[in-house]
Amino acid sequence: MITAIDTNVIGALWDQDARLSQAAQSALDAALGRGGLIIAAPVFSELLACPGRDESFLDSFLGDTAITVD
Repeated sequence: MITAIDTNVIGALWDQDARLSQAAQSALDAALGRGGLIIAAPVFSELLACPGRDESFLDSFLGDTAITVD
């Protein structure tokens, strides 16, 4: 099963609050265990708007986390 990820899940993963980022990490790990992870093109665009994030950062992040862009 492929799981589509929303912007706010990745935002939570990047959050400074460890409880929030750990919860997001746990959810993504569980989803990855059931199959692939994917984001839609609009989610990619929204993530580009996050402070300190650019296309190079996102490409690296997505490659490291095995998240693909639809």
